[in-house]
Amino acid sequence: MSSAQVTDSLLSKARQQGQGRLLPVENKYQLWVEEAGTGDTDLLILPGGPGDSHKGYVPFLHNLAERGVRVHILNMVDCGLSDRTQDSNYWNLANYIRDIDSVCKQLGLKKFYLLGHSFGGLIALEYAKQHPTALQGVIVSNMTDSWSGLIQNAGDCLDSLLSHNSEGQQITQQMQSIDSTSAIFRQLANRYDSLSGQLFNQFTNLAKSDVTPALQPLYSSPDTLIGKNLDVYRYFWQSQEINDWDFRPFLSQLQLPVLVMGSGRDHALTATDMTRMKASLPNATLAFYPQAGHVPFWTEDDRYFQPLLTFLKTKR
Repeated sequence: MSSAQVTDSLLSKARQQGQGRLLPVENKYQLWVEEAGTGDTDLLILPGGPGDSHKGYVPFLHNLAERGVRVHILNMVDCGLSDRTQDSNYWNLANYIRDIDSVCKQLGLKKFYLLGHSFGGLIALEYAKQHPTALQGVIVSNMTDSWSGLIQNAGDCLDSLLSHNSEGQQITQQMQSIDSTSAIFRQLANRYDSLSGQLFNQFTNLAKSDVTPALQPLYSSPDTLIGKNLDVYRYFWQSQEINDWDFRPFLSQLQLPVLVMGSGRDHALTATDMTRMKASLPNATLAFYPQAGHVPFWTEDDRYFQPLLTFLKTKR
């Protein structure tokens, strides 16, 4: 079997076990939407990554589906159980926004809430800017309002991790006293880079032991069913469109209710960012979890969903 045939076979089997459906969008592709719940409140969730699928967002189904919220988790192209484009030219904000709009129309979502986590928050803000009348409100979870801000936050986080690590301190001291053109300096720099990657991965990756007991039976490692989502991840991190993304000038134009959710141990969104965003947004609410990391809905689900439910159920 060819790699494409293997992919199709894996997707077919996984789709049969899922709780969702495929919806066609332009250019022949079909996107998978995982769904659960009944009620008069619709919430569409855009996973992060970039490249994540619905698998990492099971807590939303678990915590909201029986509380009057219809939850829809969208898998973008080349992610989760959606079709594989095999075309990196498709990976851009214009296509993503158009695909989301197409899916919403097919789902019959006329006034709904949109939640974007991490990279999904970037997309959610862009969708809200272009389609404000379609939304009742937007939720930005663990994402700041510019890519340069995200890079700065991640860098500050890494600097803090290294400054509190004995090996990192030792390497830094040694590098300060050695000629930067020497072979020894290059060896130390390579060790420093390797240590940086290890510390950052340990900080950002969620271990099953970190998950609240109620959710541990639902937790699995990030979606690796198809390796293509890693291509999506790498592409967007190198994309000039994304590296130039800056939503700060548009915050004041969003008249919609906005809920900004963040954590005290997050590399993407800081408390300072949240305060600044609230000051610029005309109708914003904050929810902050001091002890949580980048995915508080797995580790602080009892706290995370309370303000979210209040926001979703507030009559407007």
